[in-house]
Amino acid sequence: MSGTGESPADSHDQPTRYTLQQREAITRIRQCDEHDYYGILGLRKRCSAVEIRKKYRALAILTHPDQNKFDDAEIAFKRLGTAYDVLRNPSQRKEYDAGGRYSPQVACDPHEVFGEEFAKNAAGPDSGDSGPSDDDDSGDDSDESPDEEVTAIYEKATPLVNQLLAEADTPARKRLQSGLRRLNKSIEEVNRKAGRSDRSLLIKIDLLVGFCIEYTRAVKQLQEDPTNVPAMSSIRRIQKQFRNAMKCHYYPAAWQLPTAAGVEEQGCRIIGHVPHKDPSRIRFLMEKPGDPCGLMFGYDYEVGVDQANEYMQLSDQEQKDIRYSDSRYNRALAHKYKRILGWTNKLGKTPLEFRQALPTGYGLIEFHDGTTDILTRTAVRKLLGQRKADQEIDKFYRDRQIVPPWAYMPNVRRLEGPRRARIEGHAPTAAYPPRVDIRTAPSRGVSDGSIRSENGLEHMTKIMEQQQSELQDLVKVVANLVSQLHLSTKIP
Repeated sequence: MSGTGESPADSHDQPTRYTLQQREAITRIRQCDEHDYYGILGLRKRCSAVEIRKKYRALAILTHPDQNKFDDAEIAFKRLGTAYDVLRNPSQRKEYDAGGRYSPQVACDPHEVFGEEFAKNAAGPDSGDSGPSDDDDSGDDSDESPDEEVTAIYEKATPLVNQLLAEADTPARKRLQSGLRRLNKSIEEVNRKAGRSDRSLLIKIDLLVGFCIEYTRAVKQLQEDPTNVPAMSSIRRIQKQFRNAMKCHYYPAAWQLPTAAGVEEQGCRIIGHVPHKDPSRIRFLMEKPGDPCGLMFGYDYEVGVDQANEYMQLSDQEQKDIRYSDSRYNRALAHKYKRILGWTNKLGKTPLEFRQALPTGYGLIEFHDGTTDILTRTAVRKLLGQRKADQEIDKFYRDRQIVPPWAYMPNVRRLEGPRRARIEGHAPTAAYPPRVDIRTAPSRGVSDGSIRSENGLEHMTKIMEQQQSELQDLVKVVANLVSQLHLSTKIP
């Protein structure tokens, strides 16, 4: 697996700086002795010069610090360069094989070795050199799902895996890794009986160790400083990557990272959800007393895995499906409405300037009898009428000095009927102007469906202009190619 597995909506986390495959390669190389050159390359001692070159090219692309921002990338890249520089030279390799432990007299520059190797193909490796060799022990990355025998071995490995993920002591981790390697031997036997490759469906131990090392480091930083926002973001990102990796490799749901105290905010609770046939795609609505919007909408790794699991174990009567609230309300109940306690929006991946409809919104509504309920914008409109409902939602944002996301949709007033939001009619204020110009309005960063950054949308406008320019250049290139093709067909 080479992707990061990003979730559709994750406004809190920083962009991923490396892939899971890159992380796994770095972890494996770092665990090797710095003088174990064959181990660093993941090759046997009897390997050919061609195999050494192929494996180096594949690993160099994965570990190069310009492409891989994992903390130990530079160290792994240097070890890889040293190993390749020794083994590609027949005389040095012979001396290394004879002594078993050889240190070059002159330290090599790994970036120089990389440049020499890829000088003839500066754009990247040949397609034949980019894949792993047959000796790669990282396991198979195919989409093949495990059979019952392999699944049973995965279940047997659960205690070892969870201990490994929670273990900060290196010697203890190595003992747990030995136990997992023995289980991988069992998987290899099952693979041979089933006619599969020996390396198929193995437990990716290096990947698990990589998660353990980075997660432990982030948790330690958070324990030292509970207000460390980058550490919190790192923990959420690692949790998300871990869940995606487990899903990709069909590993049991019981394989879990330990809970990081302090990531789930105190006083927060899940008050509803949007069901999905895939459990990892269920989205939860969480009440956040300390947040200006009062609500948060996200996946389990965003709202807290433990809280999400506890919520899903509740009975159907105790859980709340937040869809279809529009079927329960009409104008006859308008006199019961009191106020909006919280509001959040499901923004998705579409940039605000390109949206053709209002984002789906969910609000926690209080009624005069003291009860509360979760309503969508459509339900609030059926309760109060479209104009009054949009004004109430708009007032909720204005009172908190937060610009609503639809204020940055340039065509919002041209939308038809229920897709339109009425954001005009209020006295202008510095925090919330009644009419927003997409080219000059102060953008304030999207978080929980609100805009809270400092700089306006000038950057977005520049991106759009750049994309339009690139599109025009592309059209010219295509037209030129079509013209050349047309001329070639006329040549006898």
